[in-house]
Amino acid sequence: MSKKGQHIFEDGRKSIDPDKVLGYLKQELDGEERHNLEAQSAEDPFLDDALEGLEQLEKKETVQGTVSSLNKNLHQLIQSTNKKQRGKLNYNEPWVYYTVILILLLCITAFIVVKKFLN
Repeated sequence: MSKKGQHIFEDGRKSIDPDKVLGYLKQELDGEERHNLEAQSAEDPFLDDALEGLEQLEKKETVQGTVSSLNKNLHQLIQSTNKKQRGKLNYNEPWVYYTVILILLLCITAFIVVKKFLN
């Protein structure tokens, strides 16, 4: 599996090798690797749920295609969300506050200068 698609199996805590998960599903792992993966799933509820869900699939041969499809859909969703967020102004950025303060100071200064020239 490509590195691009591996992130779906990771949640930031501990890396889960997708090839091992798929090997477990197809019963291609030896006893020790199988035991290690089961021990890891006992500690990680995400992995445990993933293994249980994958075991319930009727057509285990289509798992790789399903994962690829999910990754493709996830990337499209992320890209569309990023495009929507690009147009929005993030008010938590300090430069926004500096810009507003600068504009207010310029307006106040212009008001004072105009008032002095009119008097």
